[in-house]
Amino acid sequence: DKETVLYSDYCLTVYCNDILFEKGITLESSNQQSEVQCSNGRVGKLCGSCPKGYSTTFGSSACRKCQGPWYLLAIILGFVGLLLVVILFLLNLTVLQGTILGVSFYANITYLYSDYFEQYGGPFLYAILSWLNFGVGFELCFFDGMDEFTKAILQFVFPTYLFVILLVIIIGAHKYNWKIFRVPFIAKRAVPVLATMMLLTYSNIAGAVIIPLRFSTIYSTNGETTTVWLQQGDIPYFQGKHLVLVILSLAFTLFYLFPLTFILLFGDILRRYTRKLWFSHFLDVFYGAFRRKLGFWLGLRLLVRIFFSIVRISTSTNTFTHILFYSICLIFVIELILKPFQLHTTPNENDSENETSCKAKFLLAFQNFLHPNNLDPLFLFNIILTPFAVVDLQGPTVKYFNSNVSILLLIMQLFLIVAYHCYKYFPIQRCLSKNTIKDLKVIGASKAT
Repeated sequence: DKETVLYSDYCLTVYCNDILFEKGITLESSNQQSEVQCSNGRVGKLCGSCPKGYSTTFGSSACRKCQGPWYLLAIILGFVGLLLVVILFLLNLTVLQGTILGVSFYANITYLYSDYFEQYGGPFLYAILSWLNFGVGFELCFFDGMDEFTKAILQFVFPTYLFVILLVIIIGAHKYNWKIFRVPFIAKRAVPVLATMMLLTYSNIAGAVIIPLRFSTIYSTNGETTTVWLQQGDIPYFQGKHLVLVILSLAFTLFYLFPLTFILLFGDILRRYTRKLWFSHFLDVFYGAFRRKLGFWLGLRLLVRIFFSIVRISTSTNTFTHILFYSICLIFVIELILKPFQLHTTPNENDSENETSCKAKFLLAFQNFLHPNNLDPLFLFNIILTPFAVVDLQGPTVKYFNSNVSILLLIMQLFLIVAYHCYKYFPIQRCLSKNTIKDLKVIGASKAT
């Protein structure tokens, strides 16, 4: 009898060994054929499985042997999530302040080049870029026997865990007035931190939603065709346990992605007409950093994210690179002209003060430099530099250098933001002398006049 051969017109490039196998790839004939066709130790239909004794990993498409108990990793990740929430509260790193918006936009856009940064960037620098997108950043096997189905479900767990923490804090602080949350800055910053977390996890959850909905068709030499889940070819599409993934994806889409997208696109208009105080406050958190009638800038940047994601999937890398370069250049120029963020001034408490210290002048200059109208264009400029790290005309050495320079600039900017928020918002920053604070207010008042 002739051996039946299965083939498909598409296989994920991170699963398949060579681009030549993307068209007409034979999927099951022998172990030797699987080794030729699949990369990273993968086997099976569409190279979507791992051999017996190996497991899929987060942060990589490779199959690895798992070591260590899964519950220990769960405890560590739980602590990391709690630590992230604490940092946002203590430093007031929220969308309401505006400084974090540039970080989020840069991380989301440049992560579309994640394969290049993974190959040509340093492991630690690539990990930082991945962390900013709520990725793992390194190979992590959660438990022995984990497959793509389980991995897809676990993608939703960490963001959900963060939202649960924040909702508990908000309910405990505002509704039940729990003693543990009676610290003034916790109640004041709870809603802004929740809004910030929603914005930061948007791209991560959108990616987690898309993965379960992707499919491919497998053809057989005997004339049969089967539609399967692209990530794991032995799971029929929209049947059996794949329905669990579909329902989960649709639930997050309907109750999270669609409402948040609508709020980010039209919330600046809604807040002018809504009569619900709590909803108006929630919208003010998103748009409070922007000047009046320029809140659309937040929604515009969301559309830019969606547009670039579609272009990245549907076109070649060179085409995407050219579109990205010219589009970000245009956004960069428009933002320099519009200056969409609020112009904050320090209130004048003592008009009689005329003398100011050098320290106070330096601190005020530092604050002005980190104002979103000055800081955000720097992130856009950094994105403009990114295409030079991936263009085909560059050799591996130049690509390696440019990739690391781009991420190093991000780290420097992120460090300045954290330092600024530590100085201005950290609860124990009272150690700063009262005279310096007074001088800052006097300088701010004189600048305003």
